[in-house]
Amino acid sequence: MVILYNSMPKRGQHWQQRLKQDFPDVEFRLWPDHGDLNEVTGIVVWKVDTELLAQLPNLQVIFTVSAGIDQIPLDCIPESVQLIRMIDHDLEQQLTEYSCATALSIYRGFHLYREAQAHSSWKPHSVGPASEYRIGVMGLGQQGKAILRGLKPFGFALSGWARSQYSLEGVDCFAGNEHLPDFLNQLDILLCVLPLTEQTRDILNQTLFERLPQGAALINIGRGEHLVEQDLINALNEQHLSYAVLDVTREEPLPKEHPFWLHPKIMLTPHAAGLTRPESGYQSFIKNLQSYLNGEKAIGWVDRNKGY
Repeated sequence: MVILYNSMPKRGQHWQQRLKQDFPDVEFRLWPDHGDLNEVTGIVVWKVDTELLAQLPNLQVIFTVSAGIDQIPLDCIPESVQLIRMIDHDLEQQLTEYSCATALSIYRGFHLYREAQAHSSWKPHSVGPASEYRIGVMGLGQQGKAILRGLKPFGFALSGWARSQYSLEGVDCFAGNEHLPDFLNQLDILLCVLPLTEQTRDILNQTLFERLPQGAALINIGRGEHLVEQDLINALNEQHLSYAVLDVTREEPLPKEHPFWLHPKIMLTPHAAGLTRPESGYQSFIKNLQSYLNGEKAIGWVDRNKGY
């Protein structure tokens, strides 16, 4: 099998050295040293180059280096080509750490103390018990479940929402659009980790924000396209929402003139909630690769009808 890697060079070099030891029968080429493209049967990418795709007549499988696949143009990929996304437990841990850190920061009012410090104001804020503080996670896939497990030891009142019904211990689960208002109207923090599909694009909008209690906060570590940005600014300026933590934006890097940079109620991080590390990413990749070579359904196999 010949696999062409076209992503971060440093990670690719690490993977190439490891594969020589672990899979000597697999030739792992690093872009731009692609050799004869007719020989390539698999590619490893973050984003698919459609011009390159047209030059790969024998392509059988695409491995992504990300958990999300919204950057992949599914309509350009032949049905005969398998699409396998990365399931990285280290990435899952990083997203859990980020979610716990930001949720705890909001719960304990650290953003309020930061603002007070700028004005030399010594003013403690009272905080109720965690059991009375309500955190809801939108998206109950592998990452959403891990985040809820991470939040559980702090004693928060936890809930989750997804398109399909789930049953998770210690979590009030809601499913489908008809139950979305019931999920939203009892939250102090809404945390979005949804996959980006046509059904979830622009889901964080004015209508949704109006269903949240006044003073609720938002954490978005899903995709920038989930959020209607002006609707968030309006909700913050009107004091319906109290704060927002955004790890993703519609345009990345965020333009310097964008109003998010200077908004006092928005904390930005540069798509850094979870970063694929070379070794953990490799372990995820080879598990998917081994399943593929064995003719088995890989753990990261993508159902095109669902979009993830």
